[in-house]
Amino acid sequence: MTIGSEVARLVGSALGIGVMSAALLAVPQVTLARHGGGGAVSNTGTCSGSTTTRIKAKPDNGGLEVEFEVDSNRSGQTWHVVLKRDGSNFFSGNRMTQPPSGSFDLSRRTANPAGSNTLTGRATNAVTGEVCRAQVTL
Repeated sequence: MTIGSEVARLVGSALGIGVMSAALLAVPQVTLARHGGGGAVSNTGTCSGSTTTRIKAKPDNGGLEVEFEVDSNRSGQTWHVVLKRDGSNFFSGNRMTQPPSGSFDLSRRTANPAGSNTLTGRATNAVTGEVCRAQVTL
């Protein structure tokens, strides 16, 4: 093998690694972690304003434990929250952002039928109308 062909092979390998790394970074932020022997999946959602949201789900004693978080950095805001499993509501109610963080966390359990389950959290600010959504499949 000549020095030129060796350099070309190394450059090609480096470019391939760079392309693969960029592709991995483009994947949505869904993480799989182990908690208490079961797999938890979490995902960052989107909001129509500057608020942030996140949803996490994990198997728990034959059901699913779902945690939904909204962080507006403003305490005292009322949000209407709906949690769904495969399109069906399993929670609907209001939550208020708490000091000092200006966020709230909501944790609820739902059934865990066979197969994959899509869990969705949606929160609407009662005053501003800002909407936050996050979804995960487990």
